[in-house]
Amino acid sequence: MKNTQVYRKRAIAGLAVAGLIVFGWSVHGILADSTDTTPQPTSDDWNEGEVEYGDARDPYESPVLPPPPEDNTKSRYISIMAENVGDPVALQVKVTSSLYFPDSVGETKYVGSVTAQGYYPLISMPLVQTWPEEPLHIFDCMIHPAATFEVRAGDGASTWSDPLVVSSTPKPSQKYWGDVVGPPEDGSWTGPDGLVNMNDLMAIIQRFQSAVQAPPRHWVDLHDEGPNEIVTMSDVLIEINAFTGSKYPYDPGSSGWPCTAY
Repeated sequence: MKNTQVYRKRAIAGLAVAGLIVFGWSVHGILADSTDTTPQPTSDDWNEGEVEYGDARDPYESPVLPPPPEDNTKSRYISIMAENVGDPVALQVKVTSSLYFPDSVGETKYVGSVTAQGYYPLISMPLVQTWPEEPLHIFDCMIHPAATFEVRAGDGASTWSDPLVVSSTPKPSQKYWGDVVGPPEDGSWTGPDGLVNMNDLMAIIQRFQSAVQAPPRHWVDLHDEGPNEIVTMSDVLIEINAFTGSKYPYDPGSSGWPCTAY
């Protein structure tokens, strides 16, 4: 099951380096479209104030979804790509809807530094840094099934991009949660299909056994409240419970929030 927002393909137009003489100084590194036939400004134009700066690249571009298959929804993680490669920004994640924890709507956290396992936890304060040009798989107790989130890039204070809307896996048919994969195609597991069946259990067992055909860890990592970035028998047992109709297990009760720390 794919998120509804289409991911953006990156394309870089051909660029050529132009040189300008400004107040008698030679300035290099001004980028111009190699197909642009517009006359370049002269030093007189600059001196007379007739040159206007073009639109600069927005340092706070909205994050985007990664390419398939990582654009599929996940139960305990969300996956994004930062569009601000090379520019230090903070990444903000906000709950905007939740089937099981409606009181959590509006809660906000920020993406933290990568862990030893290659994943990105949520933290309480903005972290401004450069982000790699690859999918960022984000986890936290705040990331729970059947919920929607807005992800923004910004300066960590008052300036934030338009949101990327990304969802966790919705409630499957006839069960509460536990839909992690669909049937395999061409030797690879597909994304969630709205069902909780033996495919889901087998996929988690394969990951637990480190089988070659296993899905990525973040697709099937369900335990613990965090989650914990590994797949063990705890994940297998949780999936068996989900298959038999058990509710989402990390519910502290009356708090209306999926994190016991809140």
